[in-house]
Amino acid sequence: MSLIRSRFHIVGIADDLIERDESFFWSLDNINFGPIFWIKPSYVQLGQIITQNDFRYIQNDLNSDKIPFFTAFRFLNRALNDEVSELIILDATIAAELAIKEFLAKKDPLNAKQWIESQAPPLPQLYGPILELYSSENRRKGERSPRLKILDFGNQLRNRIVHNPTKLDIPEKFAGFYCINVESAICHLLTLFYRDDALWKLRFDNSYNTEKQSKLEKEFCEFVKDLQKKI
Repeated sequence: MSLIRSRFHIVGIADDLIERDESFFWSLDNINFGPIFWIKPSYVQLGQIITQNDFRYIQNDLNSDKIPFFTAFRFLNRALNDEVSELIILDATIAAELAIKEFLAKKDPLNAKQWIESQAPPLPQLYGPILELYSSENRRKGERSPRLKILDFGNQLRNRIVHNPTKLDIPEKFAGFYCINVESAICHLLTLFYRDDALWKLRFDNSYNTEKQSKLEKEFCEFVKDLQKKI
């Protein structure tokens, strides 16, 4: 379920909305067969079919051990299904932290402990200079996350929520905006880890509406700045 959810941009769907249909089976080799999965019509108007071509991607992922960041996507899925802005911010930030730590652990398994320990560097540093260092390959220059600024401000907001006992009035649009950008940042990580994977590249390319997002980004950052002044 996690692979279906993360692979095909349905991370916001709950487990009980994905049905396993054993009246039909699929196979790539006419030897090994698997059941069909589909999204219940209650989620989208006519139901969204997971096609045989989609399963081809999934089978290739399993065959090549190309498994995305399951735990990170689980927290992201919970954030996308929540309605409380504070909880959305917290779960989305956890998802971002887990994804970058898994990326770094896979890139550098010998030194994985320093990325998994609780005293790991803060999110802006992980998605900034550290990602840039570890995403370089051969003569290819490394990359910082294109969502670094939003991740930085989101992390500041997360810290304010955790360390402030009073309820914060966080507009729903900002929680949703931050969550979408965390998803985009995770997809960017996957394009760096699986550079030959066209589907993750397409997911990342489609994850950011420049005109709409730039306006919300400015409002979101100003909102966090104003909150910090009230400390």
